[in-house]
Amino acid sequence: MGLDVDPRALRLAKGYLRDQGVDQRAEIRLQDVAELVETSSYDLAWLPLPALSSGATEAALPRLRAALHPGGYLLAATALPADTEGTGEDLHTAVLRWRLRREGVTSWGPEMLRDRLREHGFE
Repeated sequence: MGLDVDPRALRLAKGYLRDQGVDQRAEIRLQDVAELVETSSYDLAWLPLPALSSGATEAALPRLRAALHPGGYLLAATALPADTEGTGEDLHTAVLRWRLRREGVTSWGPEMLRDRLREHGFE
């Protein structure tokens, strides 16, 4: 199942699924992920942080947690690299974080994402 609040994105997704011959195996909905009501229904969820505002991401996390089967997986993507050297952000990362914030999307790095997921019961 795929959710999006943008009808254009859904049209693209439907066309892609049709071109791949799997459109009968997937449901596409015009819906905000924060309004997801299913419980224990999915084995896997995909959460692309650079496509969502921080508020939308925060609202989505408990809904996704509830929607996953016990033992289900959440795949979450961030555009920011991990702080692998423990020295903080380099200029490139700082500019990328600024651009994400300016665009109004979630600017969490891997460490912040990990912490937020744990706060919502993900392991």
